[in-house]
Amino acid sequence: RDTALALKEAGVDQALIDAIGDNDTYRAIYHVDFGVSEIYSAMEALSSAGLPMVPHVVCGLYYGKIRAERKALEMISRFDVTQLVIVSLMGIPGTPLWNVKGPRAEEVAEIIVLARELMPSVCMNLGCARQRGNEKMEILAIEAGVNRMALPSERAIQRAKDFDLEIRYQRTCCSVGADFSREAW
Repeated sequence: RDTALALKEAGVDQALIDAIGDNDTYRAIYHVDFGVSEIYSAMEALSSAGLPMVPHVVCGLYYGKIRAERKALEMISRFDVTQLVIVSLMGIPGTPLWNVKGPRAEEVAEIIVLARELMPSVCMNLGCARQRGNEKMEILAIEAGVNRMALPSERAIQRAKDFDLEIRYQRTCCSVGADFSREAW
C-alpha cells in the first residue's frame, strides 16, 4: 500500500497490471516464486490508494491455451475499475513462447463476452499485444462488445461503422483517455 500511495503522490495517472487467474500460469510463464495472491494484494493496494488501475488479461497466456482467464476476470470484477484491456498471446522472436500458437479468435471473443457480462460498464479495450493481421479476432471483439481497439484493420473499422459506432483515433496507448460511451468506438 505504501508503494501505491507513493506512486499516487508522485503523480502517476494509472497503473497497468497483468491479471492472471492461477498460480501455475503465473509461475510457469512469469517465472516468479509467488502466486496470484500477490496480484490481488497489488490490486487491493492500488484501489485503497485511489490510483486507477487498468488490468490486462492475456488470453492464452498458458502456452496458448485458455486456462484461468475467467478467474482473472472474476478477480478484476471485485474492484472498481473503469477500463480493462484484453490481449492475446503473440509469438515474439527470441522468447520461449515464440513458436506457441495463440488462442483462436473465438476463444478471445468468449473472454470478452464474459468480461462484458461481469463488468457491463467498464471500457473494454482490445490491446495492441495480439496476433497481427487476425481480422477475425478484431471483428469478433467488436461484436463481443469492446469499446476501443489498438491498431484496428480497415475491416474492423468498417464493422464498427456497420454498428453505427463513432470512430475516434488517438495516438496513445489504449489505456490513456478513459472518456468513452457505449456508442463510441
